[in-house]
Amino acid sequence: MSECPFCEGEVYEIYVGNEITGFRQSEIGCSKCHFKRTQKFLHMRHDIEWIRQVTRAAWNRRADGWIPCGERLPEDVGIVNTADERRCVYYGWYGAHDGEEPHWHEEYSMRHGMGKITHWQPLPTAPEGVSDDAES
Repeated sequence: MSECPFCEGEVYEIYVGNEITGFRQSEIGCSKCHFKRTQKFLHMRHDIEWIRQVTRAAWNRRADGWIPCGERLPEDVGIVNTADERRCVYYGWYGAHDGEEPHWHEEYSMRHGMGKITHWQPLPTAPEGVSDDAES
């Protein structure tokens, strides 16, 4: 697994969740600068090894491709990766909902923990040969 993309600090991994909670969460972070990458899964259909692989792949992608919100915002209402001022990364979307002014919305979370969103990037394309209905 690659070192922290920001400070090259030591990396840690945490996995939580089980059949009782109904979700699993995987987090990889830096103990030096506290940047972290969190993946949340609301369905138990994926085993922990698959979740570990997805989270490690997301961590190993370098910080290239982040777009500052002051530069531009997403034009369509699709899900994107977002990073807040604490360097926490979430899935989210930008847009209006129920007549509100456009703003950031957190997606796939059990809590509302996003800070002020500073950067975003489109989600990567899925790898070839992977099926959504494949069970591990």
